Amino acid sequence: MAATAIANIVVPKIFSPYVVERSTTLSNILNSGIAQRSPIFDEMAGAKGKLFEMPYFNDLSGADEVLADGTALTINNITAEQETAVKFMRGKAWGATDLAAAVAGEDIMASIGDMVAGYWARSIQTTLMSIVDAMFTDASGELWATHVSDNAATDITSSMVVDTMQLLGDNASSLTTMIVHSATYAKLQKDSLITFVRDADNNIMFSTYLGKRLIVDDNCTTSGSGATTEYRSYLFGDGAFAYGVGTIDNATEVDRDTLKGEDILINRQHYILHPRGLKFVGSVAGASPTNAECAAGADWTQVWDTQNIKMVCLIAGV
Repeated sequence: MAATAIANIVVPKIFSPYVVERSTTLSNILNSGIAQRSPIFDEMAGAKGKLFEMPYFNDLSGADEVLADGTALTINNITAEQETAVKFMRGKAWGATDLAAAVAGEDIMASIGDMVAGYWARSIQTTLMSIVDAMFTDASGELWATHVSDNAATDITSSMVVDTMQLLGDNASSLTTMIVHSATYAKLQKDSLITFVRDADNNIMFSTYLGKRLIVDDNCTTSGSGATTEYRSYLFGDGAFAYGVGTIDNATEVDRDTLKGEDILINRQHYILHPRGLKFVGSVAGASPTNAECAAGADWTQVWDTQNIKMVCLIAGV
């Protein structure tokens, strides 16, 4: 009996959307609500170009006026600004030898799909954390002065976290999710400060801290070593990032290297992953930015009011 070929089991038009949806499910960051997807962002991600303007209206301000007979109200204008988002265009190819274990599974397409979706879940999460690192880079980071609580190597405490949230003033309650390094997570566990709850469907159990959903990611920046190591923890509100996935031609392709007897699976992704309230002002050398090109603090500038940007950073030891 002939061996099962990748081309026999992967249907591109079905496989591509499956991978997108499944990667969102597998990524703790994407399914937490931090990055909110919308048809508008999907359309941007599928359009031509690598930079996209995202216009928005500034909030109304100024004191109200006392009504009086014969006195006209002053007409005020509504001002508009714009964010600039960048599109990520990424791809990856795998040989059949890498997928041999999956091909042996009962549901072959689902097994391969989960492997590819898991890869993209991790990849997109790494990209997001690269951008986050840029937001809070010393001095050059746009949010360093207003959204960072630096406690040096002092061990993390609940009071520190509360003080960090309070950087947003009366918008502190908009913060819903906290991302921490595994070392910080272990410290919170030792202090018996973590609570485990189930999701709304009573299916998935996840950890919370001070009522915030807790996500562990070792992409969180660290500095120093030993007992003086500093760890960055981040708190976000729902919709802190705009997320869009573009529909593109040939998102999934299969091929075969007959000389090597190797089946090949190729998958491509175009997506928008943009921190709301900021504008990308850096340069992109290629057709799409690398993580490194988005990880420099000087590549971003703030355009929203400080308290409306739903992300803060806590630096502390463990």
